Amino acid sequence: MTFGHYIFLPALVAALAADEPATSQTPTAKAGSTSDLTKNPHWRPDGCVECHEARDGKIEKIAPNLIDLICLKCHDGAKAKAEPHPIGRSFANDQIHKPENWPTPGGLLSCITCHDVLEGCHQQFKSRTANPTMLRGPIRLAPSFCNQCHIAEKQQQRNPHAAMKGEDASMSCLFCHQQEMPSTAQHRAGEPKLKNEEITLCGQCHPQHPDFFTPGHNGITATPVILQNMQNHDEKLVGQDMAQKRGTLPLRDAKVVCSTCHNPHMAGVFNERSILDQGAMNPEASPDNFALRIQGAHLCIYCHGTITRNP
Repeated sequence: MTFGHYIFLPALVAALAADEPATSQTPTAKAGSTSDLTKNPHWRPDGCVECHEARDGKIEKIAPNLIDLICLKCHDGAKAKAEPHPIGRSFANDQIHKPENWPTPGGLLSCITCHDVLEGCHQQFKSRTANPTMLRGPIRLAPSFCNQCHIAEKQQQRNPHAAMKGEDASMSCLFCHQQEMPSTAQHRAGEPKLKNEEITLCGQCHPQHPDFFTPGHNGITATPVILQNMQNHDEKLVGQDMAQKRGTLPLRDAKVVCSTCHNPHMAGVFNERSILDQGAMNPEASPDNFALRIQGAHLCIYCHGTITRNP
C-alpha cells in the first residue's frame, strides 16, 4: 500500500504475500538479497509474534495507529507484495462510502479496512482456499468488491490505453510515461521513460493479472536459450530492416515485463507497418485478443521454441 498515491481506476485489489517469500521474480517485488526476504506469518500458528508483542506468554493487541506501519514492514514490494491502493485517506468524499463494521482507525482508510487479517490467525481459518487475500465481506472479486466503497455511478473511469493520435497527451501517454512519446517512431528506442518500474506501474490497475505457469513470467530473466529462440524468430521476419526485426517481444534489462507479451497501445498510435504497432489493441477487429503481440500458441513458441503438452 502507498500513502497519498493517486490511483486512476478504483478496482484495485492486490493479493497478500504467498506462502513462499517474495523474490525479485514477484510481480511487484524489487530486487533484493536473500536475507531481505520474509516468510509469510499469516496462516501460521507460530506467526503471531511477527506482528504482535508477546508478554508472559500472552499476545498483546496492536494499537490502531501502529497497524499500517506493521503491515508495511513486510508489504513494501521487496520483502512481500505491495498493494497499489492508497491508505491514510478519509471517507469524506461523496464518491465513496464506508461499509458498516469495516474498521477505519482514526477515521482513515487502513490496511485492515479491506483486509481482515484475523482470518489468518484463527485455527478455523487454517485453510487459505476460501479467502486467501483475507478480504472482508462476501464479495471478494473486483470490481464488485471495490464498489462496496466506491459508488460506481459516480466514478470517472478512463482507459489510458485507449489513446489515439491527436488525443490530449496528458490523458493518455502521460498517464504511464514521463513525456509524450513520438508516434512517428519505427523501431524501439529502448527507453520508454515510464513513471515507475513497469511491472509495478501496470500492477496499479491490473493487480489480478493471472499467470497460469510456475514460477510465472513477470520479472523472470530470460535464459540464453530463450534469448536465442527470440533472436532466431526475429531474424525470420520479412519485409523489415534489422532495426525493425529486433525486439518483437521486448525485454527490460533481459527480464520479461508486461509489455513483452502485451502491446499497451491502441492500433493507430504508431505506424501500422512498424514493430511498435504489432499486436496493438483493436477492440473493433478483435475484442478478446488481450493486445498480445503474437496470437495463440505462436506467442509461446517465439520464446520457448516448442510446446510440450501433457498427455
